[in-house]
Amino acid sequence: MEIDSDGNDENDEEIPGNFHSKPKRNPNKSSIRNRLNQFGETPLHTACIAGNLVQVERLISQNVDLNAKDFCGWTPLHEACNHGFITIVEYLLRKGVNIESCDDRSDRITPLHDACNCGHFDIIRLLLNYNANVLARNSNNETPVECLMSWRERR
Repeated sequence: MEIDSDGNDENDEEIPGNFHSKPKRNPNKSSIRNRLNQFGETPLHTACIAGNLVQVERLISQNVDLNAKDFCGWTPLHEACNHGFITIVEYLLRKGVNIESCDDRSDRITPLHDACNCGHFDIIRLLLNYNANVLARNSNNETPVECLMSWRERR
């Protein structure tokens, strides 16, 4: 294996998303797959936003944190639900992500709230099949069903 002057080997791949710091190959230091961009997003977040299943699979095979939160409290699952990428949502669920992830930074919005806010019915059904909590309330005291009704009114 050849390693260049930046510490990268031929298997390393630059991941889009404006990530800070130079790549390091020290196993005790953060690698590119764990670096944050200006929004606190990991490469897994940006792969989910872009709908890049191949990149998602590659990153997960490298044992990245599936439940990492960006600066707003969003996880990769939130991003995939928000952007409507059902194949990525299903893959993440099969890998054991936290389906109920939310915190005050994300206004207590769960991935199910997110899918309902965007009207992604196929993702809503999938999340329900994985027992997502339909009674969860966001910081506006709304359930996912109420978010779906609001989405319908906005259309």
